[in-house]
Amino acid sequence: MPVSHTGKRIVADLNGAGACKLTPGSAGTALPLTVSYSGDPAFQTTQDVQTANALKVGSVVSMTATPNPPIAGKPLTFAVTVTQMQARALKAKTKAAPLPAGVVEFTDSGTSIGSAPLINGAATLTLAAPATPGAHSFVVTYVGDDFNAQAQSAPLTLAVAAAPAISLSPVPLFDTLWEKLLSMALVGFAARGMRIRKA
Repeated sequence: MPVSHTGKRIVADLNGAGACKLTPGSAGTALPLTVSYSGDPAFQTTQDVQTANALKVGSVVSMTATPNPPIAGKPLTFAVTVTQMQARALKAKTKAAPLPAGVVEFTDSGTSIGSAPLINGAATLTLAAPATPGAHSFVVTYVGDDFNAQAQSAPLTLAVAAAPAISLSPVPLFDTLWEKLLSMALVGFAARGMRIRKA
């Protein structure tokens, strides 16, 4: 049974159930296929045209946070890595797909907090830690690309600490030097007053 893919002709044998299996050459690509059956004494010649989507390589997403625990309102940095699930790639028998690219999106307890571009399988995002102290569950989602499948990280729960209270110490109106000068001035005024009264 001849099979043509973008001008390339492949011959595959039908099994006992009248079927054959073809393995795509590249992950994440659309394959326009023209299948022609040459016929036999019992069945007529026929042809069919289909578009088959090759399997994407599975993705694994991991995330870390610095500092941990974060302080409310202070800078918090997320570091993300997206790797390929090699076992699935081997099972699909695809050629090596490019490193994951695209965008990763971050959420805090289901609420979007930002996104970052993925470069060579890595991304970072720095933002202010949540203002509300307590447990926060962060998740990052890789949206996928033409070759690598979408994936999501396991939740990363961080206990956000309250920002330390700012205490204001009273500043003395006069330091020791000024106190001495003031005392000397008062003594001088007092002595002068006494001289005036004697006169």
